[in-house]
Amino acid sequence: MEELESKRAKREPVQNCPMDKKRTGTKLPNKKIVLEDGEEYIGYSFGANIESICEIVFNTSMVGYQEIVSDPSYTYQMVVMTYPLIGNYGITDEDYETKQPTIG
Repeated sequence: MEELESKRAKREPVQNCPMDKKRTGTKLPNKKIVLEDGEEYIGYSFGANIESICEIVFNTSMVGYQEIVSDPSYTYQMVVMTYPLIGNYGITDEDYETKQPTIG
């Protein structure tokens, strides 16, 4: 753990991170979020394979996740959904705000 902390302090890439041992199938964590204060969170990516600088925002809505994900006002923002049952009821074509999502 000391090695991890010293690398974090030097902002060096972390090799053999403890997260690497928690595999899902054969896929290893392949992306990380780096906060303004230097704190790093390693995890799995989905969607476009790009690097970007985004603002992290929270949304407490119980419904409307399709509208949120496709809303152009969330461009360059990573949205954290706080309601635990997001995604339970599917999507429909008429609920898109735009056909080309620009979130995060």
